[in-house]
Amino acid sequence: MHPAAVGAFQGVSATVTMPTLTRSSSGATLRSPVAAAGASIGSPLACAAISASLGSPVAAAGGSSIVFGVSQGNDGLLPDCTCCKPPPRVRVGDVRLACQALVVHADPEEVSRVPDSQVEAALWNVFGEDGLRVLFGCAELAGARRIHDGGLNHLFMVAHAGRLLKCMRPRGEHFSEVREAEHVRHYTPGLIDDPHLLFPLSSFVCVEVAPARNQPPCEVMVFKYLEGCRSVSDLIRMFERTHPMGVLQHTATCAEYRACGTCQHVPLLQSLVVQQSARLSARFQALHGRRHGDFKTDNILLDRGGMPKLADFLTPFCRSCDRREFVTSANANHHVVQEMQVAFERAWSEETARSSTFVFPGASALEPGEREGNARLMEALEQLVSASQANSVFSLSSQASLFGPVPDLLGSLSAGWTPPAMSMQAAATALDVPAPPAELPPVELPPLGGLANTADFSAFFSSFSFTAGDAAVPPTATFFSRGGMSVSA
Repeated sequence: MHPAAVGAFQGVSATVTMPTLTRSSSGATLRSPVAAAGASIGSPLACAAISASLGSPVAAAGGSSIVFGVSQGNDGLLPDCTCCKPPPRVRVGDVRLACQALVVHADPEEVSRVPDSQVEAALWNVFGEDGLRVLFGCAELAGARRIHDGGLNHLFMVAHAGRLLKCMRPRGEHFSEVREAEHVRHYTPGLIDDPHLLFPLSSFVCVEVAPARNQPPCEVMVFKYLEGCRSVSDLIRMFERTHPMGVLQHTATCAEYRACGTCQHVPLLQSLVVQQSARLSARFQALHGRRHGDFKTDNILLDRGGMPKLADFLTPFCRSCDRREFVTSANANHHVVQEMQVAFERAWSEETARSSTFVFPGASALEPGEREGNARLMEALEQLVSASQANSVFSLSSQASLFGPVPDLLGSLSAGWTPPAMSMQAAATALDVPAPPAELPPVELPPLGGLANTADFSAFFSSFSFTAGDAAVPPTATFFSRGGMSVSA
């Protein structure tokens, strides 16, 4: 058992000094082993002083910690990118930040390895009752389900009790989202209460009771779960599916688009993809002084009320240009979406020029009516997709309309099978020809090779001579598929 956990169970505060952080030209490196009763915890967070207290799996971190500083310049961006503001870079300074620790009783990767039916048991085994209360606010796991989503360093995501649990195992300190969350809490606290951002409710670094060797610890972040939310990427794909272009336009699920080549959904989607998305990005950088870092259509979520929210802005290793990242992620074959990509470039410049009007984080980025329009668009596209699935050529109802009634094979078998002779009799009556007999007479075949129809093959071997010793052994003939025969005694 880990010394920190032993101290917690015995009611004694156990402080663990984490590795210190140094930087070189190649990136961040960790040095100095953990010094706490010989405990060895490799931490990519380099957060210091994890102390475990009795009765709570959460250990408030204290003491010296990772050091953050602010760097200026266009670090990490492409040379010709002048539209994005880089986030502050980690540097040795005087501000000391701390991270919360969460004691776990097993490897959190166990939750990602088990089948969906065993997720509840795996969560209980890893976090225990106290840990579950900290993460979900309750220890009852009925209804907890795993959300299948991939990402760099991601292990699993579980939705339960209105919260989304995201678990990661960063490969290094500069991949840590928990560290970035603490950094944001300190330097840009306005991000926490921004209505257009999904900021974690809490974040922890996991301390395993029996840590695995040469393996960095896991991180856990807890978010508010948006039930039934859709991303901008989802809406683009749904629009493409229900509004085909070209020769397939007549098969569109949307009746208005099928008849006119355009419909009420086009301006609603354009407002979301072009004006609102550009405004959200410009607002984010103007209010918080940094780029998003992973600004793409998958990371713009809409709740059921139509409010757009930005996600995954705590990824410190993403250093791409927000404008280019969005245009690339909105790539599609539909000409309407391609026109939106070009319009987004113009809207980006316009919104950046007027970004000084955003004066405080509480201000909404939406114009009057845009939120309601987003909700209508999302609901309409979902209904069109459902109708498209019902009318698919792979459904039984569609097969009946295209190819006639679908025969019930099992019903035909249960009703009885018509003998071939009866079918031939009915066909002969319809054609006015003599009906064939019910039973055909046997056909006499000529003898094989002019020989008598007998099982005696002695005539085949009449030209062979055998010794007296071989007379008692009947010859054996072997025929080959390609012709030829061999005889052996």
